[in-house]
This record gives sequence, C-alpha cells and structure tokens, in this order.
Amino acid sequence: MLNTPIQSIQLFLYTFSLVLATAAIACRLFARRFTRTKLQWNDWLMILAYLHVLGLGVAANIAVVHGEMGAHQSEISRKRLLEVFPLNMKMTIIVPFLLSSSSFLVKMSITHFYIVLFPHTVLTRICKGQLCLLTLCWLGTYSFFLVHMYFGFPSQDRRLIYTIGGSIPFFFTCKPLAYTWNKTIDGSCTDPRDFWLGMSITALFFDLTCVILPIPIVWRLQCSIGKKIRLTLLFGLGLFICIITILRIAKAYTLDFADLTHSAATAVMMHADYYAVVSSHGAQTPL
Repeated sequence: MLNTPIQSIQLFLYTFSLVLATAAIACRLFARRFTRTKLQWNDWLMILAYLHVLGLGVAANIAVVHGEMGAHQSEISRKRLLEVFPLNMKMTIIVPFLLSSSSFLVKMSITHFYIVLFPHTVLTRICKGQLCLLTLCWLGTYSFFLVHMYFGFPSQDRRLIYTIGGSIPFFFTCKPLAYTWNKTIDGSCTDPRDFWLGMSITALFFDLTCVILPIPIVWRLQCSIGKKIRLTLLFGLGLFICIITILRIAKAYTLDFADLTHSAATAVMMHADYYAVVSSHGAQTPL
C-alpha cells in the first residue's frame, strides 16, 4: 500500500463504519434480550444485512491494502498495476454484489418492522406489497445471474434491468464473467456506470418509501403533539440517507475508468459507509 492520504481516510472510515454497525446490532439484540422478546423476521433480516455489510467492509479494506484503491494509477508502478489488476477486477464483482444484497435486506427488515408495529392498517397491506417486491428484487440478484449465464441479455436492455431488478449485480457487465479480470480471453463489457446508476435509483425509491410510509399513521396516533413530532423525527432520519443516495446518483457517472484505483475510492466510500449507516439506523429503529 502506498499510504496516500485518501487510503488512510478509507481505512478509518471503513473500520469506523463496521464498529458503528456492530454496536447497533449489539444494542438491538440486547434490547430484545432485556425485554425478553423473541427475535422476529426483521431482526434476522437485519443480522443478515449486517453480515453483508461486514463482508463489504472487509472487501473494501482488502481493496485498499492489497489493491491500492485510493492511489492514482500514475503513482503506481507498472509492475504493481499488473499485480493488483486481477484483484481489483474481482472486487468489482464482490463489492457490487454485497452492496445490492445488503441494500434489499435492510429495507426488507425495516418494512417487516412496520408490518409488526402497525398491524391491521392500510399501511400493513402496502408494506406487505413492498416486502414482496423487495424480496423479488433480492432474489433477482441471483436468478437474473443464472439466466444471464445461459441466455445473456442484449446490451441495450441492461440499464432497464439494473434499475428494475434493483441493481442486478455487476455480473452482467462482462460476458463471460472471467473477462472482468482476465482480458486475455475473448469477451466484452458494457458500461459499469449503468450498474451504479441503477442501484442508486432503486435504493432512492425504497429509501423514500421507508421514510414516508409510517408518517401518516404516526400523526393519527392518540398521543401528544410532542410525541408525534419526536416519532416523525425518528422515522425522518431516513431523509439523511436519501440525501446520501442522491449524491451517489450524481457520483455514478463521474467514475474514471482510466484511473480506476483513485476514482473508485470515492464511489466505494459513499456506498460502503452508506450501507453501514443504513444498517445502523435500521438496527436502532426497534429500540
């Protein structure tokens, strides 16, 4: 590792994000134990999301230490570039997969929590529909991959697939998959930025629904105005996450693949830290 300033910042942020997410999950489990409440589906989904975020943080740190992510390619010797290229290209598959999967798992957990918190309401039916949609999108990250391996997709259809399928993982950008890190074989790739854009747009839609859905129910509760405001602020914390998502959308098309080790650093920081914050917020909601 070249120990550039941005590499040091990355290592700190990724480590801090993992500590934050771990603390949030620990508090959630402690609260369940303290109240003698059995773990619900939303708890298990959040734990699974946390494991994905944990893997994401580890992968990001490996990319910094062993893949020189955060350094300009002009600062890296040609020999070193050839050494880190296969690892970095494999990370372009691992990281997006963990990002996409953790995104859906967190939102599935929050949506199920709303179903438990507000039973027998119109919100319950809406949330059940959203939960089904999120589950299909999550399963789609696997099933679309299998379909692609056998049949493939025309390149002009992929942007729509990324958006509807919730950012179907980076598997689809190169065919065959091994061409991603091995350019000596025959193959082709589409623009990877379509993946990041599709993932961010899908995340923004579900981020907004997770923020907006409970607000009308909160203001119909039989409680003081002050408590309604506090509950609104609690659920409204998700707006901060929405702002981060908008910034991610703006960043999606600024990736410079001629200087990938440096350009990818900002994108990965925004995405990896985003999901750590999301999982922390989701984990604390039941508290």
